[in-house]
Amino acid sequence: MKQKLSHRVRLTVASIILCVLTIGVLFTGPGFGFAWQVLLGSLLLFFLFWFVT
Repeated sequence: MKQKLSHRVRLTVASIILCVLTIGVLFTGPGFGFAWQVLLGSLLLFFLFWFVT
């Protein structure tokens, strides 16, 4: 099956997702619930692995 995105584009998007995930976990304030952090982090990690594989 032919991939729609090149390998370089996929790795670039994956690194952007990883950076957003790291910033989101480290810099969300105490008013942002832990459950939301886990949910959004899991969603971003899913997209990260989907782009890389």
